Amino acid sequence: MRTLSSRQLTAVVVSFSITLIIISSLYFHSGTQILPDLEHAPVPAPSADASHHGGLGFGPAAEYSSDPPGGSWGKSGNEWWSGMKSGIGKIATHWGLSPERAEQVAKIRSLSEMLQEYYSLEWRPARALNYPALERLASCLENWKCTEAEEKVVILASGHFQYAVAQINFGGEDIWAMSTIEAFRSLNYTILFANGPMEAYLIYSHMPDMVKTVIFEPLWGDQCNERNNDTYLDSEDEETDATWQTGEKGCGRRVGFEQGIPLWKSFHYHFWTGPSGPLGHTWTLAPEDWEFRRGGHENQYLGYSIETYCHTRHFYPPEERDHRGFTLAKMKNYFYQNFAWANALNDAVDIVPAQHVDEDGEKVPFHLVAAAHSEDGDLTLAPYKVDNFGRIPREAWYDNLARSKFMLGIAYDALCLGVPFINPIWDWDRDHPDNKFKWEGQHEGLFFIPEPYVYNVKVGDAEGLRAAFLNAVANPIGSYIPPRCTREAVRERHRLLVETDWLPVAQRYVQEEFLDKGKEWDYLL
Repeated sequence: MRTLSSRQLTAVVVSFSITLIIISSLYFHSGTQILPDLEHAPVPAPSADASHHGGLGFGPAAEYSSDPPGGSWGKSGNEWWSGMKSGIGKIATHWGLSPERAEQVAKIRSLSEMLQEYYSLEWRPARALNYPALERLASCLENWKCTEAEEKVVILASGHFQYAVAQINFGGEDIWAMSTIEAFRSLNYTILFANGPMEAYLIYSHMPDMVKTVIFEPLWGDQCNERNNDTYLDSEDEETDATWQTGEKGCGRRVGFEQGIPLWKSFHYHFWTGPSGPLGHTWTLAPEDWEFRRGGHENQYLGYSIETYCHTRHFYPPEERDHRGFTLAKMKNYFYQNFAWANALNDAVDIVPAQHVDEDGEKVPFHLVAAAHSEDGDLTLAPYKVDNFGRIPREAWYDNLARSKFMLGIAYDALCLGVPFINPIWDWDRDHPDNKFKWEGQHEGLFFIPEPYVYNVKVGDAEGLRAAFLNAVANPIGSYIPPRCTREAVRERHRLLVETDWLPVAQRYVQEEFLDKGKEWDYLL
């Protein structure tokens, strides 16, 4: 018969003792209501990390409160929490677990229960990942086995993270979200998903010191900052009347709601250029290096990498590729509504000489293919010389791309698969046409990648398009990933996002951009 080691025996005794304390605490209050009224559990108390938020007139430092998560649960609930805290504190101290640590474990498990009660999994599969993540965090805290990274929590509050987990959409934002999830997981941070501002706040409120970063959909970030007693119904989307929050309504940190999510921990996940949110560019995350592109201060470059997925695809050497190019268009009507190459596409196709010889000894002419959906079922793209497959599964789409000689329309996937990219330039400085800082185009992040990887062609330049077709076909490339888009580079930028102390940066920004200029600043940091 197997015997337990002293360490294992101690763990069993601790677990059993804490269980007894919790059970006895549940019955601390006589009567039928033995659990706290979670339905009316309001906002949590301020965290200890608020103690260094003062200075520069940004509001008083909040004091730590030992109230239950959510603030006040009513008399019976508070008595339950008080009894539970007392019991856990005694047994935890005896076995080497501080009362504060034991209390945090209890809050994490309480959070898991509240999330399951208030936020449905329907159409939100990423939420299901929160429950095991919270249990892993609680368990490693109990057993003193957490790594330093595991105790750092990142909240991902954008619908694109839901799509990324569900694998049901593959737009640019969703591909970016997949890369962000991969990067944070590789760093071993605890990732929790929220599908709205109040779900994000509920998570934050139970572990404010542990939450290092909250990444918001811009609209949700704004709603969080604007939530108060007057606006809380208007500023909510799916979470209208979040009934677990009673008393003062809030989400972001402000006067009267100092326990809210601090702005300096809140970043906006913004796919386009321009700042989003009160703290401007640095708190606006970008998929592309717009600062490098525009030669000035821009949004914080987080970036993304498709390297992991790409390297699971089959790579076709040049001699095995079809004599064709792949043009990107989600819908058939893209070829008819302000199509960039309306007067040049067919000529560019015709100028590429036939090269391959089929089984009958005939040369195969060059052609273009597309995978554009047609709502009426007619896949023809006349007058263009493009063979249209229609909408095809993702696997088939990548295989068709990998077997082509160039891509007209999307870059990173093509380059990784060894397919040169033809980048349409829509607008430029007519007096200085080669000034890339003044260009506007399909993929602005790749203006500075040279040929034979990227061919930048100005719209209307028929000769330039023909030259790009010829050169791309004649000069095959291997798999290419821009250095800033490698897994390692993207991972490092995500690490810096979490590990950097953004509070002094935010304080300096507010001082220089608002207070020194006599502008009003309506938020707390």
